[in-house]
Amino acid sequence: MEAECKIVKFGGGCLKNSRSIEKVLDIITAEKEYHPIVVVSALYGVTNSLITIINSRTDSNRVEGIIESIRALHVSQCLNYFQNPGIADIITEIEDTCDILKMKVFELTLVKELTETKRAEILSYGERLSARLIAGLLRINGINAAAYDADKIGIIAKDVRPNAKFSEAECRRSLSRFSKEQQDLGRVPVITGYFAVTPEGQITTFGRNGTDYSAAILARCTNAAILEIWKEVDGFLTADPEVVDNPQLIDSISYEETTELAHYGAKILHPATIEPVIGTKTIVIIRNIYDSEKPGTLVTAEKRIHNEVVKSVTYTNDISLLRLHTFSSNNQEILGLISTAFALEGYEYIALNASRTAITVIVYNNDVDGIINMIKNVCGMGIGTIRIQKEIALIAVVGHGLLTEDGIYARILKALTKAGINVELLSSGVMENSFYSIVEGGQSARAVKAIHKEFFEKTYAIAG
Repeated sequence: MEAECKIVKFGGGCLKNSRSIEKVLDIITAEKEYHPIVVVSALYGVTNSLITIINSRTDSNRVEGIIESIRALHVSQCLNYFQNPGIADIITEIEDTCDILKMKVFELTLVKELTETKRAEILSYGERLSARLIAGLLRINGINAAAYDADKIGIIAKDVRPNAKFSEAECRRSLSRFSKEQQDLGRVPVITGYFAVTPEGQITTFGRNGTDYSAAILARCTNAAILEIWKEVDGFLTADPEVVDNPQLIDSISYEETTELAHYGAKILHPATIEPVIGTKTIVIIRNIYDSEKPGTLVTAEKRIHNEVVKSVTYTNDISLLRLHTFSSNNQEILGLISTAFALEGYEYIALNASRTAITVIVYNNDVDGIINMIKNVCGMGIGTIRIQKEIALIAVVGHGLLTEDGIYARILKALTKAGINVELLSSGVMENSFYSIVEGGQSARAVKAIHKEFFEKTYAIAG
């Protein structure tokens, strides 16, 4: 009978330097009896370096310099093991992978158009190098480990887009078989996160921080008992610790609350992370790599109302508000066309609302131009002027019971008004566990502090 496995995910923040990588190795070694499947992001900063390479691809000297710095970064993590004869194999594998990367970049200079799949292929090399490094260091430490690329083991995406979605039937076939094979071999697989391959063989990505999503896909398709996501913080907090001085740990949080927080800007998880584990028996735990004794945050399907109702407050400055003035007598029809277009084109919206004469859409800044063109193409003469409002921030409050508990809406508005913050829009989210407000971009930190002060006065862990 196949034993239950555990998926263990480490992001770039856990792979910053030799100290953090040693902690990663210690955690994996301590859990080897639980048949861990390890999923890794690129080393800290490497994805940004690869983006620079893509943007500078015609400057061969600069490209070679960046690739050399990437190679040196990975080799430097092996310094503590130079007396071990196995280190030469790791360095050779790193150098060979960097040579392939260099060749792939050269190929980009021979084509006129930078396609999404070519871009994704270059970006995938951060994870390819990271997996080889971690697997090699585990072997030196006596662990039977091997690196595996997502495109080789069958992490299949439906199509090529910046935030691709997985194809469950195909992933389940390949990954359940892969998991059993690794258990039979007594091996710890170290798998590349972030990217996947389409049925046609094209590389695509799950978006920034997409390794969380990769790990959740593996959890679903291998029937994992536990998905353990390691971060640089203790778990989900009542607010961003870079904004609020003493945010409190949330002991447990629901799938829906987690999804809403990520959707509205919480940086701790990729927004789509929870989708694959819904309906499974997988337990999701978020833990701190620098304080592994702490239990972290448990993410479950259970919906529990906290005594203050509000579970956490988050924000994002990376948004624009589009006001679409319409000529249609049926804005719901226009709304349906726009919603369908978002799904087909792969764009994401944060909020989409309609009144009798206008439609408002909150979107990410990088997508504004593409979304406006898409809306014009889909709606034609049904849309009049489109007003773009930038330099704004979205502040979101999340927790089960927000819409049923009296006074929550008023307390949020009161806290913001007392702090001297002009609220341009205040609305409930799509799911009945969130409120969001739009404020001036420069007021986001003050708004978060004001709401946090209103709802979190005591310094205890917030139970689910």
